[in-house]
Amino acid sequence: MKRRIAIVLAVLCGALAAVLCQAPAALLDLGVRQASEGRVRIADARGSAWNGEGVILADAAAGHGALPLGQLGWRLAGFRDGALEIALAFDGRPLGRLRLDVTGIGTTVADWRLPAAETLALLPGALGRGQWEGQLALTGADGRCDWLGRCTGHAQLAWSGAATRRIENGALGDYQLALDGNDGRVDFELSSGEGPIALTGKGRWQQGQLRFDGLARGNDAVLSQFPGFLGKVFEATGRPGEYRITVER
Repeated sequence: MKRRIAIVLAVLCGALAAVLCQAPAALLDLGVRQASEGRVRIADARGSAWNGEGVILADAAAGHGALPLGQLGWRLAGFRDGALEIALAFDGRPLGRLRLDVTGIGTTVADWRLPAAETLALLPGALGRGQWEGQLALTGADGRCDWLGRCTGHAQLAWSGAATRRIENGALGDYQLALDGNDGRVDFELSSGEGPIALTGKGRWQQGQLRFDGLARGNDAVLSQFPGFLGKVFEATGRPGEYRITVER
């Protein structure tokens, strides 16, 4: 009897796997849209939910419409240590892996390069209208979510060659952002590398609310132009070459 039950379960699992492997890639678009509350989607999805590709579109919500961030590809890589592994690629380059098991979904990203202009247009309010330039790179990220949606993770984001077209001599420098997420809350810290403008600060995103408190220090001739398009987000502290950055949304 037990052997018959095992055979039946094996057949059912095989049938379910076969159905999922044929599921259209559009199902991923639906899942991404729901998870991002409609801000991000996968357009022109082709293939299946296990092997396919599509264009990542993000709604800038700042007068830019839907912005293409790049081509995402995914491929079933096999079964290892009790988990299904899916290899990810972005614009033809290896991106990382997803792992699905009975406890949830894990992800590892090694190097995700994104254009600053399109990606930072997703920032809220005046920040999204900054006409930013440079290269963003998610240099490393590890995260895990259980099937109830509780997530934890850590990521490092680098912004090199940062600049803005909104001001004269808008070159800013290089920056790093460290992020730690735990059950719906993401804490992050901004630090500076080389460049004429130093940016530092800490923030938190929780339940759809964003808060950031930081300082900008450097050439006052450059910094004094920022309040013109950032408004109260960027205010002078009274000390030469120093401005306070406050974001509450």
